[in-house]
Amino acid sequence: DLTNILGISLADSPNPELAALLPTLVQGQAGLAAVTIGGEATLLAYAAMADLGWSLGIVTPVAELTAPADALTVATAQNATTISRLTLGLVIFFFVAALVGVFFVSRRLMRPIADLVQGTAAITAGDLDHVIPVTTTDELGDLAALFNKMTVVLRQARASLQQQNQALQTEMAERQQAEQALRQREEQYRRGLEQRVAERTQELTTLLEVSHGLTLTLTLPELLQLVVEKLYLVVPYAAASIATLAGDTLEQVAYRGAGSEEDALAVHVHTNALGTIWQQLKQGEPVIIQDLDEETAAAPAYRNLVPSVISPAIYEANHDLRAWMAIPLRLRGQTVGLLALQHGEPGYFSHQRLDLALAFATQAAIAIENAQLYEQAQSLAALKERQKLARELHDSVSQALYGIALGTRTAGKILTTLPQETQRKLDEPLSYILQLAEAGLSEMRALIFELRPESLATEGLVVALEKQTAALRARYQLDVRADLGAEPDLPLPAKEVLYRVAQEALHNIV
Repeated sequence: DLTNILGISLADSPNPELAALLPTLVQGQAGLAAVTIGGEATLLAYAAMADLGWSLGIVTPVAELTAPADALTVATAQNATTISRLTLGLVIFFFVAALVGVFFVSRRLMRPIADLVQGTAAITAGDLDHVIPVTTTDELGDLAALFNKMTVVLRQARASLQQQNQALQTEMAERQQAEQALRQREEQYRRGLEQRVAERTQELTTLLEVSHGLTLTLTLPELLQLVVEKLYLVVPYAAASIATLAGDTLEQVAYRGAGSEEDALAVHVHTNALGTIWQQLKQGEPVIIQDLDEETAAAPAYRNLVPSVISPAIYEANHDLRAWMAIPLRLRGQTVGLLALQHGEPGYFSHQRLDLALAFATQAAIAIENAQLYEQAQSLAALKERQKLARELHDSVSQALYGIALGTRTAGKILTTLPQETQRKLDEPLSYILQLAEAGLSEMRALIFELRPESLATEGLVVALEKQTAALRARYQLDVRADLGAEPDLPLPAKEVLYRVAQEALHNIV
């Protein structure tokens, strides 16, 4: 029975004839074989299905094939050869028909499966653009259509993923660029900060050196020259100078730049010549001319002033400098001088450089104040010494001279009671002694007056000059008359100058 061999592998088949056909089928060959199955003679037609890697075989009992020809066999028993040939032809015909049927059946049944397998392999390999042909309306056709729909969804998902991936890559690139820019800015900021710290350290160190210098020397020109030299370390310039105010004249006392220092220090400028520049400096405000070639309010005034107050050599050495800055030196709310800087680059003096220069201007003002305080201390010490000497002269020498004069006058009065001859002999010596005593006393009074500067302020210029004429009259026996008038309304410094001039004139006369 053929049903007994269904589901059994040919390799395990107990039928030796079927087992013998296994190598032929495995090799993909086609053919026809007579096989006895279940004691019944059968014909096995087989052919290979290359697309699927299968072999298809059709088993047909010989009895079924030869049944239609039995009657003919009986009828034509006499012509066995003819019947045999006819039978063989029919067998061959049916066999060929069976093969053709098998071929077309296999093509119709297996082609959709092959297309489905091939499409699945292509999709699995990543070819989502592959479309499986739908040639049937059965389950295989439905499966192929579902696969095609799936590939459409996968293509859309892939396109979406590609867009998202592109967006992510773009975002990552932008973030990397932003990160790189941030790192560069951070590096620039760090370098700038380090440079600023170094500059600030240099500035503080330089200011400390200047402050330290103020405690080491009390000579004003040396102090101001130190300020000018150290300022160059933090604010590089082409030329710099410091001028101090003496009355209404600015006298240059420190200089660093091109040209002769001797010529530069010979500059004296009256404040009126500076015009609006001095008015601004007097109010404590710095003056900055960013470009001397421009027609600003201060630039023309500066250009017109400079050639007339400095030497030609200094002017020639600095005529190409474009930027100029002047900073007032302030003490107790008053402008006592100025610090001037020049540079060849227009717009060079920024707010930062101005702040640094202001710090050094403050140091220069402190140096001026220290020098003034030192001068005042020296003057005070000399004043105290003169006052002490004046007291000592008044208490000792003046009293002695007064006693000599008084004793001489007393002796003169006594002399009048003596004989004429004695009076004649002693009158001249006593008169000479009295003359010397009175001259010495007048001279001592004038000297004491000079040793007491406050006397000019308390007693006045007229009294001081009268004492000088009295001393001259007593010392040289000259007829000196002083017609001085009332006390003039002048400041004490002016009175001191007039007193010294008159004193020198009286000394020159005799």
